Amino acid sequence: MKALIERDTNGRGKRDFVARLENGQILVSTDAVELVRQLRAAGVDAIEVSGSEEGDRALSATWQQSLGDAWQRARSEDPEDRFGMPESAFRAARESHGHDNPSIRSGMYVPTRREVAKEPPKWLYPVLIDWMWESPSELIPNSVQIAEVKSVLLARPDAADPAVVQIIAECDEYLACGT
Repeated sequence: MKALIERDTNGRGKRDFVARLENGQILVSTDAVELVRQLRAAGVDAIEVSGSEEGDRALSATWQQSLGDAWQRARSEDPEDRFGMPESAFRAARESHGHDNPSIRSGMYVPTRREVAKEPPKWLYPVLIDWMWESPSELIPNSVQIAEVKSVLLARPDAADPAVVQIIAECDEYLACGT
């Protein structure tokens, strides 16, 4: 679910963030971190900021930065986050692949941060390779996502294990391709 983030213009003199969710729900907060907590609790997986257009609801560059920082921090601390891949991308990939298609498309599974941090390399290697090189266009990881995967891998207690080193090398190869 997406949310559009704007500035409150109710004339109260307070400067509030207002989030308008796709389901019609409205969340309000004066604090970016608190708003992000509310958004994640409501199941929001992607935000859009009203700031590119002129007007009284547009967020200033400072507000956009504080909201972006809070969103990134919350996402990176969530062990079940799939490196920022929104649920809408999974839905679109399933739609393009066909719900009744009997074959399973490689790359449709994006691991969670917890899985990258904890799962055995033997399980993790094919999952990451499929996501990086075989995923449908809706799920192709960008370089920021793979850099985050690499960061989680480097923080593992077994990061020096040859199997984990091999996965890190695969991430480096993907990053070198410039996607």
